[in-house]
Amino acid sequence: MTIRTELNPYLETLGLLYLSAHPEKASRSFLVSEANELGIDGDALYRKFGPVHKRYVSAFQKQWNHEEISAMDDFDFFFDTDDWIPSLLFVCGEHPHWFAPNGSPLQEEEIILAFVNQILTDRTVTKVPSLSELLSLLEQSGLSTALCWKMTLLLQSPLPRIRQLIAIVQASLSAYQHASETIALPLGKLLAAFPHTKYTTSALEDTAVLTPVLVFPAMEAIVTDTSRTYGYVGLFVKDVYRMLEQARRTQQNLLPALKAISDSSKFAILRSLQVSPKYNLELASECNLSAATISHHMNALLACDLVHVEKREGKVYYTLQRETLQRMIDALQSVFSL
Repeated sequence: MTIRTELNPYLETLGLLYLSAHPEKASRSFLVSEANELGIDGDALYRKFGPVHKRYVSAFQKQWNHEEISAMDDFDFFFDTDDWIPSLLFVCGEHPHWFAPNGSPLQEEEIILAFVNQILTDRTVTKVPSLSELLSLLEQSGLSTALCWKMTLLLQSPLPRIRQLIAIVQASLSAYQHASETIALPLGKLLAAFPHTKYTTSALEDTAVLTPVLVFPAMEAIVTDTSRTYGYVGLFVKDVYRMLEQARRTQQNLLPALKAISDSSKFAILRSLQVSPKYNLELASECNLSAATISHHMNALLACDLVHVEKREGKVYYTLQRETLQRMIDALQSVFSL
């Protein structure tokens, strides 16, 4: 497996241009809402990636010449809609030579085949299709009507469209460079830890090529065609997986935990620990229970991860697991949301 150790500057620039054209997509409220829809704690996830991502996007926007670049021909064509962006990112990310200064001349056939093969999932086309064949392929692709229309317009005049996109990206590369330098230290640490084999990469074949992504920090796109597999994986995908696993564990433990706290004595113990950590005899005295009974209840509460233990000055103290309780509340709210 090939692991790229640097961000793809052209893909990142395209993503930053999109977020600059749609600033609401980079807002905390939008990103938290998107995470919540996956069943994970959006606020907790945002606390992980938000500071780095916000600095990154803000640094780009401060350096980006908004008025000049957004007024360039075809800017709206490429950046006005959501469903167009993934195809654009993947194709351009896999063809960096299009954007390289003094690169080889653009080939119309290569552009058409690159976009056509990106939308096909079951085969690879090696010959440029006729217009009627192209329309048929788009119709069978399952893409939205608006996206099919946009793809048709692009592939009818690929050279001038892509040349204009190249001009937009090249005019924005210095802003991307400034943004990446602004977060150089945390970015270096994230790249050093990439990838996370417990998750995405563990299921991929040896010939796969993976590229880290920061502009869309929770992005995970694996593309497999008849000849190869490549993927773009957000630098914070590991945190998404951890939180998804945590959410699944919480739901699995929800009924046992609810059963545990339905007992009046266990409930009283948790309320006492809410005030402060306590050791066995303190709880026994406060709850009017024997030390043996407290130990019995604690076994059940420990099994549900509602409390944890820590040693202090030779005594074992019990502490309330507030995060577990909060996850239970969130899980109940998710299950019974109206």
